[in-house]
Amino acid sequence: VVGTITYTESFWTGKKEILFGQIPLVKQSKNTYLLPGGDPNAIVMVKGNFLTGVSLIWGTETIRLIPAPKWYEWILAFFPLFFICVWGNSVPLCMIFPLVGGALGGAIGGLALVFSLVFMKKTENVGYKLLIGLGIFAAAVFLCFLLAVAIIGSMV
Repeated sequence: VVGTITYTESFWTGKKEILFGQIPLVKQSKNTYLLPGGDPNAIVMVKGNFLTGVSLIWGTETIRLIPAPKWYEWILAFFPLFFICVWGNSVPLCMIFPLVGGALGGAIGGLALVFSLVFMKKTENVGYKLLIGLGIFAAAVFLCFLLAVAIIGSMV
């Protein structure tokens, strides 16, 4: 029994910090940590990240710190990327409603995917998760529409 486990991970760098109670674990390699002054065989391995879920593996015990996203969170998160890539790269569809596609549309869709997962993980309410996913989808599509209109307007 270790007591309280505190896990923090930097959004930008991915740097992880783990505390057992008030004792920080010493990083041995990318995903391997040791208790300071403890047995060198008492290795704690970190599996995953804050987007995909985090587990600590300590000997034969697995401790779930951050749950993995549910199937509907993945669908909501991937929907903007899928929609923008399909619609933005289809000439007949862009004649109806222009969207920027290609690398720019893919980058916007990828950012929407990450932001959806990050913000959906901050709430437990399924209704709020649905609203967050749909809101980020709408914002990404609107941004791609504005960029498409700007590009078309600059060509005239």
